[in-house]
Amino acid sequence: MPSSHNQGICKSRDQKADYSNYGSEISVCAPSSGAGGWRITTSDVRGTYIDQSGNKRGAGYSQGQGYTNAFDRSGFGGTSSACPLVAGICALLFSIKPDLTSQQVKDLIQKTARRIGDGASYDPQSHSPYYGYGCIDAASAAQAILSEITKQVDENSDDDSDVLEMAQETALAGAQ
Repeated sequence: MPSSHNQGICKSRDQKADYSNYGSEISVCAPSSGAGGWRITTSDVRGTYIDQSGNKRGAGYSQGQGYTNAFDRSGFGGTSSACPLVAGICALLFSIKPDLTSQQVKDLIQKTARRIGDGASYDPQSHSPYYGYGCIDAASAAQAILSEITKQVDENSDDDSDVLEMAQETALAGAQ
């Protein structure tokens, strides 16, 4: 499927997570907690809501499964944290340059991913069955788009400097 994205999961210390998928289909990997890694901290929804049956429910993530209705959670991990991370980085890239196609974003995150793990696991095309093209790198991907925009602005005119400045501010805010 041309618009799909298969990712692996690495630990925060740039090692393959035991629960990660692997194989030739892996595009990139994204960090998650994993045994021996730093924990992922996230925010959660607070309060309650009334469901369709009229029952009062906690608005937080997965009530009763180790998550609470607290404002933050430091035990967040697995694909529940890695997949939204990749989706958020893709959204950042689309916010910088909305006319990108999904294939262009996929190509960009593969091209700008940083190699991790055993270098011997990468083939001559820079692909690893464990890490894909490496760990997704938001700052490198955003910088690649900004460099392209800068080049286009320089080639076309000086009148687009406000567009460039806005794109740079968006990228810097999102990549932090």
